[in-house]
Amino acid sequence: PLLEPSKIFDVHGVRLSKQLYSCLVSYDDQYAIVGDLASEWKISADGKEYVFTLKPDIFFHDGSRVKAADVVSSLRLLGKGGSVRQDVWKYVRSIDEKGGQDVVIRLDQKFAPFLEVLASPAAGIRKDSAQQTPYRPIGTGPYRVREWVIGKRITLERNPYYHGPAPMIAEINFYLPKDSKGIRDLLETVRLHDLGWYNPDIGEHKNDYVELEVHSLKVVGVFFNLSKAPFNDRGFRSEFVRAIDKKELIKQVFPGNIIAKGYLPLG
Repeated sequence: PLLEPSKIFDVHGVRLSKQLYSCLVSYDDQYAIVGDLASEWKISADGKEYVFTLKPDIFFHDGSRVKAADVVSSLRLLGKGGSVRQDVWKYVRSIDEKGGQDVVIRLDQKFAPFLEVLASPAAGIRKDSAQQTPYRPIGTGPYRVREWVIGKRITLERNPYYHGPAPMIAEINFYLPKDSKGIRDLLETVRLHDLGWYNPDIGEHKNDYVELEVHSLKVVGVFFNLSKAPFNDRGFRSEFVRAIDKKELIKQVFPGNIIAKGYLPLG
């Protein structure tokens, strides 16, 4: 009912929330971190303090201006019960607003991927985080909720106050059928182009939707026992990582694939 960004963990909820909420920072087409609600930021030499300056003219879906205090109240929810980012928010010592336009976050220790955490869907900024009206979430994303029919449909419309380029599509409907029969009934009147990851049995309607074909992102982890030599030596680990020919490794493990141009978003 509240679509609280910090508590959304399923892929469909994330896709919906990304239309409704913006973050302090986001990714560009090359997965580089760029400003979203923040116009700029500074990181202290020891990596423990982040100061974000908000863009001057950013507004919520209802036309009210976004202030640093709104950002602070939203991000504080990342450290509370039910948050999907509690595991990393433990590094945060404090988060405060300064002068109405700056957000100051202090960490207990340096945490290299902290900007990636702030770019994740869980860090979406919404209005009056502690007192949201059910079924009427208010964010700063490219779309806002026009209608929420409980258990059936969520209709989004273009946000006239959006700070970025206006979306080309005026309206998006998220349908909420509970089972395959509900989807089949829906297909009698609506031509779906994306059934998500459910892969339901839709019978004669199987040709009425299109699955997008995209290149697969393969993530492989190599793990070492850091309690035993030589990997218990931090200096050795650092040199070991530098010594690996990553392109050659990918070439041998996944022939024909290429190395990503940048970091992938958390999750």
